[in-house]
Amino acid sequence: TGSFCRAVAIGDNQDPDIACPDGTPGPEMPAGTDAVAVHTFQTINHGVEPSTSALQCGACHSAQGTGPLRMDLEGNLGYELK
Repeated sequence: TGSFCRAVAIGDNQDPDIACPDGTPGPEMPAGTDAVAVHTFQTINHGVEPSTSALQCGACHSAQGTGPLRMDLEGNLGYELK
């Protein structure tokens, strides 16, 4: 719907029709909720694979197995700063 309020209400297990009676897009928030500003260094958004195709944690995270300490996002995956 493009409504931030409705998305927050649904994520908080509230009825969005009650929490956001206007139902319009905008910065409104359901009663009793707060937005917190955060800084994200990099987000990686991707689909979720079936368990038969999913990587194991150690493939990318050394604390969980044999992978590198940090992923080389630029060298291995082509990500770069803009």
